[in-house]
Amino acid sequence: FLEAIAEINGNKRLLLLQQEGGTVKRTFTSFYIPKTEREQPKPSLQHLSDLLRFRGAQPEFADALLKSGQAQVSRGGMIRLFAKNDEIGSLEFVKSQDQSWSVTKIGSFSKPFFAQQGTSNSADVYIDPFAFMSQRRKDLFPTSKANNGQLVLMSQDPAIVDIFVTENRHVAKLRLVTFDPKNPTRNELNFFNLLQSRYTDTGLNIELIAHSRTMPNRGLGIER
Repeated sequence: FLEAIAEINGNKRLLLLQQEGGTVKRTFTSFYIPKTEREQPKPSLQHLSDLLRFRGAQPEFADALLKSGQAQVSRGGMIRLFAKNDEIGSLEFVKSQDQSWSVTKIGSFSKPFFAQQGTSNSADVYIDPFAFMSQRRKDLFPTSKANNGQLVLMSQDPAIVDIFVTENRHVAKLRLVTFDPKNPTRNELNFFNLLQSRYTDTGLNIELIAHSRTMPNRGLGIER
C-alpha cells in the first residue's frame, strides 16, 4: 500500500515508514507522575530551574515546561521530561548528593519534544531537548515560523526523523546540530552516519552544524 501511494504521489520518503510497519506495539503504560505524588508549583519550579541551569538552559524555561505538561516533578524532587502529547516515554532526572543530575530513559518515544515547519528547504535536528533549550533566549516554544524547520528529539531515534521528513516534503537538507562539527561525539557521529545512509535514496542532504550557528543569520553548516 505504501509503495503504491509513494508511486502515485512521487514521494519516495513514504517508503521510510515501511521500516516501522509490522512492529508489535508495547502495552500502553503512562509515565505521567500521578497528581497525588506531584510536588507543589513553587518547589517544582525550583527543582526544574536547577536542572535547566545544570544542563546549560535558561532556568526561566521551567515555567513554560510545567505549563505545557512536558515536565513533571515528584515530591521527592525527581523530574520527568516528556515529548509533546506523548506520555508513553520519558527522560527521568534524579539529583545526586554531589548536586549533579543523572538521567534514565524509560519507555519509548513516539513523538518529538518539539517540531516546527520552516519556510526554507532546511531543517535543524537537535538530538535532545537540552541541545535545543540551550540555544533559546526567550519563547521556549516559538509559535511563528522560522527560516529553518526545527526537530527536537527526545532520543536519537531515526523513526521520529522519518515521520518529520515524510510530512515535510520541501525539506532537502537536515542539519544535525552539534557543539563541534569538526569533532563530534561518538553518539553524534553514529547518528549522523545512520541518517546519511538511511536517506541515501531520498534526495536529502545531511550536514553537521555547530550550535552557535543555528541562531538567525549565522550562515550554513559544515557538510560532511
